[in-house]
Amino acid sequence: MFPEPDVITVTVYILSILLGLVLYRFMVWYMQILVKVAFIDQFPGPPKHWLWGNLHQHPGMNDACLKWILQLTEQHKTAFRYWFGPFKACVAVVHPDTVKVILNTTEPKTSLGGYNLMQDWLGNGLLLSKGELWHRNRKLISPGFHFDVLKPYVNIYNRTVEVFMGKMSAAASLGTSFEVSSPLGLCTLDTMLQCAFSVQEKIQEQGDSHPFSKATAMLCRLVLDRALKPYLFNDFIYSLTKKGREWKRNCQFVHKFADHVIQERKQLLKQDSSILSNKKHLDLLDILLGARDENGEGMTDKEIRDEASTFLFAGHDTSSNAISWTLYSLAKHPVYQDKIRDEVDEILHGRTKDDILWQDLPKLEYLTLVLKESLRMHSPAVNIARETTQEWEIDGLKVPPGICIDIWPWAVHHNPHVWDNHMEFQPERFLPENMEHMDPFAYIPFSAGPRNCIGKHFAMNELKVMVARIIHRFHLELDPDHDYTYQPDAVLRAKHGIKLFVKERKT
Repeated sequence: MFPEPDVITVTVYILSILLGLVLYRFMVWYMQILVKVAFIDQFPGPPKHWLWGNLHQHPGMNDACLKWILQLTEQHKTAFRYWFGPFKACVAVVHPDTVKVILNTTEPKTSLGGYNLMQDWLGNGLLLSKGELWHRNRKLISPGFHFDVLKPYVNIYNRTVEVFMGKMSAAASLGTSFEVSSPLGLCTLDTMLQCAFSVQEKIQEQGDSHPFSKATAMLCRLVLDRALKPYLFNDFIYSLTKKGREWKRNCQFVHKFADHVIQERKQLLKQDSSILSNKKHLDLLDILLGARDENGEGMTDKEIRDEASTFLFAGHDTSSNAISWTLYSLAKHPVYQDKIRDEVDEILHGRTKDDILWQDLPKLEYLTLVLKESLRMHSPAVNIARETTQEWEIDGLKVPPGICIDIWPWAVHHNPHVWDNHMEFQPERFLPENMEHMDPFAYIPFSAGPRNCIGKHFAMNELKVMVARIIHRFHLELDPDHDYTYQPDAVLRAKHGIKLFVKERKT
């Protein structure tokens, strides 16, 4: 008979097993890290520190960051790597040849950094979802962006920009410069609410005091603030902070707002199921409520809320900044204002109202060139991050699963190996004969491939109507005393806004 082991012996034995398991898991993790390091360091990039990686070289999310990325693009042409500490790295792709490798796939958004921090707010909308859920919902939502659905939105664009131009007119009468970015944000948010929910909240009149506008703006600021503080990435730790509690309150508010609108519409449909079939114009909520997959199943209330919230977030901020930078470009190059004005004058000749109509949009040919060049110069989406789920070959080098790929539309659009005179504003570069031999992936303001922006036609139509109306009525000049420095965050902003002198056009 063997003697029974004492308590100490048993305890030591168990602890030894546990320690062995921990060491084994650590070694597995460490070997995986070594494999990734070996793959990633095949790519060129700035010299790295053993602990900080390239964090000590990164200028932060500011104008200097764009200059740093552009410098690396000039040096390495197609792709390069940078390290965030000793274990986290990204491969940056900045050329059509390398960008298309990832954009031609459905690889998901990365779990690193800002994307996952928006999960509580946007849920599993198209921006953040992946796999089968993304495929299913993309297919269900696509009818919401058919031309027949987009057509009546033109009336909404005209109405909302009319309110914005009233503010411009007031500034013109005072003779003072007018900051356009903030009121344009309210204008496009007003547009999104009407197009998504048919909700008219008079957000532009109430301004930043409107609770939905305040909540949305606060959530955007909180995401950016948290994204720059890795020690707050853990949800539990963040929930203990003052800003974490503020985040939760604002998420609850925007969710409550959306849920109320959804339930109200569902109640109407319950009372009369023929409403959708008899309705003259459908909004996005109508499309989402009526969508059915091949099994006859619709979207849940939460899925509908997630998609509507994503549409509001992704739509209004990008559009307002795209319009802001276009107005900046036109104020800086007034000759293009004259060309657009002549084009719009010809379209509106003989009309009693200045509204831009659906059938006018294809006629705004020169304005389209200006918008494309402005989106190239000041790409709203500075950076798009994906995470590999399988092995890919980029620039002849293998990239294993689990690697962050940074796609830099701004750097692609300013890559001197792709675009001649890339810092010069030249709308004519987008004439068909000049773009004939350009790679389609050289111009990606709305991303590209299967995960491209589903609302790109919606956005371009909105930009055309609003810029055409503004330039037709006003002459714009830059405020020479204002600083127009870049501030890249969720979108490419002007750090101090965009101030313009506005003059009513003499007719």
